[in-house]
Amino acid sequence: MGPSPSTHTPAGTVSSWATSGAPCGEQSILRARPHLSPRLLSPSLQVPASSWPSPPGWSPQAGDPRPELVGLRARTRLWFEQTQARRLGAEGELPAWFHGFISRRDTEQLLQDQPLGCFLVRFSESTIAFVLSYR
Repeated sequence: MGPSPSTHTPAGTVSSWATSGAPCGEQSILRARPHLSPRLLSPSLQVPASSWPSPPGWSPQAGDPRPELVGLRARTRLWFEQTQARRLGAEGELPAWFHGFISRRDTEQLLQDQPLGCFLVRFSESTIAFVLSYR
């Protein structure tokens, strides 16, 4: 087993550097999420937030005992739709590297068998922000 995935929490918006690359092992990630397109993004495209599909993990887990998590996800969704969705892609498709609400544990499991340099972007579990996780 190689090095464990690392996680960094950037504040604010998706930077243009993130649109210039693609995650390693993209085909295996796309098999797990077949509705996503591997197409690269143009930050200049303006797509109405209402036309976007819900990011993975958008709905609260059934029987989730933490109502604060449900509230955080609702606030994160509103923030995402109002400030970020227009910057992420064309035709309402989310990029293959964006995994929405996925836990740190699930992220580590997803990245552990991928080559070094692979990455994904997800929502933070504790604040309204993106998290860049990489191996």
